[in-house]
Amino acid sequence: LSKNSNQNIQLKAYFISTGYNKNLDFNHNLKFIFNKDTILEKAYKGGQRYFEQFDISPVFVSSAYNLFEMKSFGYRDKDRRFIYPDDLAIDFFEIEAKSSPFARNGSSFFRIEEQNDNFKLSVPSFSNEKIFAIDSINKKIAILEQAQSGTTISISSKSGEKCFSSISINDSLNFSNLSGIHIGTAKADDYSKIEFLSFSDFDEAENYI
Repeated sequence: LSKNSNQNIQLKAYFISTGYNKNLDFNHNLKFIFNKDTILEKAYKGGQRYFEQFDISPVFVSSAYNLFEMKSFGYRDKDRRFIYPDDLAIDFFEIEAKSSPFARNGSSFFRIEEQNDNFKLSVPSFSNEKIFAIDSINKKIAILEQAQSGTTISISSKSGEKCFSSISINDSLNFSNLSGIHIGTAKADDYSKIEFLSFSDFDEAENYI
């Protein structure tokens, strides 16, 4: 996802609530959470299909890892007793956003508009200099000969009660929702050996460094 875009990110959730307590008006209590912040808390009637859409400003987007969660907070049975966990059927999620192409686990998939002029497109984070480009529309395959070696690093974190930290090095990603010190390393000579470590305090981290 592109943090520098001026376009909102659009998230869509399609789901079905099970048929518990259809005689009650609302019996499924859900929260939708993006990067640890609740963007919607709502109750739903049982036995129905639902759709929710969220427009998220790019200022809330992480440059490394982004987490979208859908959490259930229970329902009440016929005797009004609170039951947890709830039971829902998630159909699918959709995301629509302006993004910068990058490689993850040795591959990258993206679409671009038809171009009338020559243009340059950079796709970082490949771990190998031998890269194949596949044009699925025109059914063409090419071997790219201008790959440049290097290391791509993206880091994001959030402090406080809803803390998280993510480190992306080339096509490897580490995510943690624990507070502490998080370190990612890419060791020479070719930077292909990537390691992630987490420490609960500065003394432990200092001993490692």
